[in-house]
Amino acid sequence: MLTPPDASAPVIEKNGIIYRPDMILSDRLNEVKTTRKSAKYHYLDDALPVTWVDYMLGGCYMMDRTEYDLIILYISGNFAPPFPQIYAETEQFSQEEIRENWTKILHRKAILDEALILNIPPEPFQNCYDWECKYCRYQLVCQTLTRDLNVKMTVEQAEEDKELWS
Repeated sequence: MLTPPDASAPVIEKNGIIYRPDMILSDRLNEVKTTRKSAKYHYLDDALPVTWVDYMLGGCYMMDRTEYDLIILYISGNFAPPFPQIYAETEQFSQEEIRENWTKILHRKAILDEALILNIPPEPFQNCYDWECKYCRYQLVCQTLTRDLNVKMTVEQAEEDKELWS
């Protein structure tokens, strides 16, 4: 178990958003992530998944912090022993990054709340990451609505749409 016995993981609610860090240890936010990506690119490829960053930024806003400790467990190491490999680093964010992310979160929450109240799905492809639609079982429904509503799609979505409908 990676979680030390003196760590806490409280559930926090703010503006209707629920957040729970993996752990708070020594008054610091900690997130533990796993990946099958090769560890050999850890210091070469500095791009963390956007969802990890968005989550940490949201946690920073809710907990009034600008730093988040990130622990990454590379399950397959660098695809050669030793594995797994574990890396830990402190992510630092500016107040502006934290505020912008929180504004985006509240905007998406408002869209979801309205959709739930009206029982009408949000406008397709406008309030999500492109990759979220790739394996979604409702993708065809959204593509049909997009054609019907004449909503602008990304080039990748349009190509996929052509492939499905030809």
